[in-house]
Amino acid sequence: MKVAIFFGSQSDTDKMRGAANCLREFGIEFEAYVLSAHRVPEKLEEVLADVEKRGAEVIIAGFRNVGSTNSCNKISWN
Repeated sequence: MKVAIFFGSQSDTDKMRGAANCLREFGIEFEAYVLSAHRVPEKLEEVLADVEKRGAEVIIAGFRNVGSTNSCNKISWN
């Protein structure tokens, strides 16, 4: 995986899908996660450390204060 995409709410999926589509168009491997930085910051740190350990070179983040989720979910757009 070269790129990790993070966003804070399922409601951001359509907006962040543009990043996924662009990466896919250029054949760049990625993973996407829905993760609330406000509710579970320790989980965010854990997942960030994991994606870094697995070789992520770029992180795209789209967080906001509204509509957070209580957990981390990996999204598959591939």
